[in-house]
Amino acid sequence: MDVKTYGNVDKLFRELQAYSLPVRSVRFTGGQYEPVYSRDLNELEKSAEAAALAAHDPVDHSISPVLVFLKGDDTHSVELVVTTDPDLATVALDIGGEELVIDLVEGVGTFDMTSDTPGAELLITGRAGALPGAGARIYVI
Repeated sequence: MDVKTYGNVDKLFRELQAYSLPVRSVRFTGGQYEPVYSRDLNELEKSAEAAALAAHDPVDHSISPVLVFLKGDDTHSVELVVTTDPDLATVALDIGGEELVIDLVEGVGTFDMTSDTPGAELLITGRAGALPGAGARIYVI
């Protein structure tokens, strides 16, 4: 389902809860979100709601698996799956400070990674604001 057309009410529900708002449900009607609360919001809560709605990105960005352990002193590969905006053809990743651009098909891309350095720890995130909130760690033990 295209979240840009149909919204992502589950994600917005979680985001409103994170702002400690008394949200009971969220509907998406006519291109607009309609949160339903258990009571009327006070002025501070209305400001929090406005901030949550303004910051909301309906796309669930992810890198999976989020935690990988590789055995050191040997060469192992791990496949990581990146999920993001279905309209993007590529996404830039930051892998331990190095950039890697991967191709996407309908917002999903994969890549293989190899590391054989015992004690290494690699953090994988989106580069330049891509994949907000998504990340993975690889530890070589």
